[in-house]
Amino acid sequence: MTDRKRTTAIQVRVTEQEKRKLEHLARRCGLPLSRYLRRVGAGKPATTFLRQRFQTLYQQVNVLRDNLTTQPCSGQRPN
Repeated sequence: MTDRKRTTAIQVRVTEQEKRKLEHLARRCGLPLSRYLRRVGAGKPATTFLRQRFQTLYQQVNVLRDNLTTQPCSGQRPN
């Protein structure tokens, strides 16, 4: 996030259906609608990464990590 103050507004009229679609796309990207529109309007990618999928992957990584830390290390010499 930049420290710039945003003082100028742009008004755009859309249909209810267009607004719902834009809001849906912004949510899928995990962005507020205004940030999503600024990114898309500036030609920057607004990457879609489903939050639920991220949560699932994060949980799976944690399970793998926990399994690795509880397994005895092979190849070590006994004392």
